[in-house]
Amino acid sequence: HHHRSRAQTLQYKTTAQHARIETSSAEIRHTLAAKAKNDLPFNPDQLGGADPDHSTMIPNIIHFCFGMSPDFGGRPFSYIHYLAVMSAFKVNRPDRIFFHYQYEPSGVWWERARPYLTLRKIDAPKEIFGRPLKHYAHRADLLRIRTLLEYGGIYLDIDVICLKSF
Repeated sequence: HHHRSRAQTLQYKTTAQHARIETSSAEIRHTLAAKAKNDLPFNPDQLGGADPDHSTMIPNIIHFCFGMSPDFGGRPFSYIHYLAVMSAFKVNRPDRIFFHYQYEPSGVWWERARPYLTLRKIDAPKEIFGRPLKHYAHRADLLRIRTLLEYGGIYLDIDVICLKSF
């Protein structure tokens, strides 16, 4: 019959608990990965690596997201936003500039920027994996990912000024 000291017994119990915690966190990661895969519009396992013949170049499309909340987060469409749109247009000469919004901006700078944009009214996502997205920033994060998966292209924050083409 093997006798362990109290310290050895505690050490053994701690190691066993740690192994259980490791297992459960691995299970959680696996479950989340499986759920994420189900939520994606493609199967990530079927994605190839780098494309040697460049047939899947990033399309020359630019995306901006704005107006996820009715008060625009206290920052209405302004001169800096107009500059972001105009610099993206002049520097990159994109095929299209998508402007994804839930609440359409207004004002003089919006009126000047709008002709350069392809407007896309959306409903900001309110949940992911059944969990609520309470923060407008988190809703915008998810919108950004889904938009790039669907259309490809380049996402720019609405206060980014382009100096060189991509």
